[in-house]
Amino acid sequence: MKHYGEMSDQELMNVAGDVASLEDDARIVIAGELSRRKLSKSDIIQYRQDVAALAEAPHEWGTVTAPTSSQKPSYTGALVLGWVYVAAGVVLVLAALATLTTSTDVTPAATASSTKPMGLAAAAFQGLLFLATGLAVLRRKKIAVKLVWTVTVLGAIGVVLRGLIPLDIALWVVNLGIARWFATKAPQLN
Repeated sequence: MKHYGEMSDQELMNVAGDVASLEDDARIVIAGELSRRKLSKSDIIQYRQDVAALAEAPHEWGTVTAPTSSQKPSYTGALVLGWVYVAAGVVLVLAALATLTTSTDVTPAATASSTKPMGLAAAAFQGLLFLATGLAVLRRKKIAVKLVWTVTVLGAIGVVLRGLIPLDIALWVVNLGIARWFATKAPQLN
């Protein structure tokens, strides 16, 4: 338990407001501490009135309450996003390894509207980037936001370099929306 000298002004005024329930020695010590801090009886009365008003109408004071379990922001959507990144990364890395060990390029097409494979280097790089991003999202690491934006920016570069194909642009816009949404999850990351 705190000694009276260690209490904040508010704590001390709260105790001093109920002085009738204290022993004589405690009253003397509290009176000395109030005098040392230059707190008067009117300060105590005003403090007690403020506390009572706050208890009656906390919304008028603009108080912020601690979030309840129903108010906690959900991270479920971000977890789904993380698993999608991990799955895409695994597929691309496995395709790159299969291409490396066989004579056939089995990497997926570079775009939704193309049949040309993306190639070993691109599949390996993008797969590892997706894996790192997914794991960072799942582990709630702050770098996950930067990695999601990196995926988005590299996607934009790819859209421009391959030519402005409407389906690619539409998919990139969806990716941009996901990146903007995920950026709002930054306070939940450590």
